[in-house]
Amino acid sequence: MLSKFCSSKVVLNKLITKICLADTEYVIPYWGALEHHYGTNTHDHYFYEVCLITDGEGYYTEEDQEYLLKKNSLIVTTPEKRHQLKSQKGIGLLYFSFIPKEHEKSLISKIDFSQPVIDLDEQDPLILTWQALLNVTVLYKEAAESYGESIKHLAHCVLQLILDQSINHQKKDEVLIEITEQTELLKEIKQYIRDNKSNPLSVEDIAAHFFISKRQIFRLFKKYEPITCNNYIQQVKIEHAANLIRTTSMSITDIAECTGFSSPHYFSKVFTERMRDTPQNFRKLYSNANVSDFQKEDTK
Repeated sequence: MLSKFCSSKVVLNKLITKICLADTEYVIPYWGALEHHYGTNTHDHYFYEVCLITDGEGYYTEEDQEYLLKKNSLIVTTPEKRHQLKSQKGIGLLYFSFIPKEHEKSLISKIDFSQPVIDLDEQDPLILTWQALLNVTVLYKEAAESYGESIKHLAHCVLQLILDQSINHQKKDEVLIEITEQTELLKEIKQYIRDNKSNPLSVEDIAAHFFISKRQIFRLFKKYEPITCNNYIQQVKIEHAANLIRTTSMSITDIAECTGFSSPHYFSKVFTERMRDTPQNFRKLYSNANVSDFQKEDTK
């Protein structure tokens, strides 16, 4: 089973880096799987993360509220929520993260995630689809590109089923956000950040460019986004860096410079915090690394 988990992780990180549902694009920073996981320190991150418990028992803590985990428990962690996962005997889990583009206009911006843990039935469509995704990735042969389209369709279905679980029959017209001058300004600010992802950039720089105050920027992000402006700047830079690591042979030092970080050391620190792996190890996912390269990591 461990080999199956590891090979699935490698294939998915190569093939599924974004998913488009309706009018929203979801960037996928990583896919993962662990057979024996004993927990994490309390932390948060800038993306959404979904975990499905495949075996064992444990606890998930979010903002001082503790939830029991068991087989088929689904965890949806939202950005900047302090949380921790722990297990005495170890748990198996599948997980991936996603970032909706144009968050303020997407349906997910209004989904109620107040209950982060949902216990699913063994025959729930999400569980069956995720299992099918794993099984097909094991069959995938990169040289022949067989099963590639099936993997993409199944990955789309997994994300859609997760959103379906979370929406809980909300009507679409109840979750659409009104387009106002504020949302249009926020859209322009976010585009400016993306256009300048290769340069050093601060909230002060953005405020000066748009002739507005820093406080106004902070308010816009607080009202319409799940993360702060500073975290959004880092998010854009790390996404750009991850793409360069995945698609080029540039050195980590050059990538740090191309993404506007003050030093390679600081870049590696931020990248590791955001992506849960060092830039060097992240590159392995998109190289010709063998599955065995990841087995030692997953048994820790």
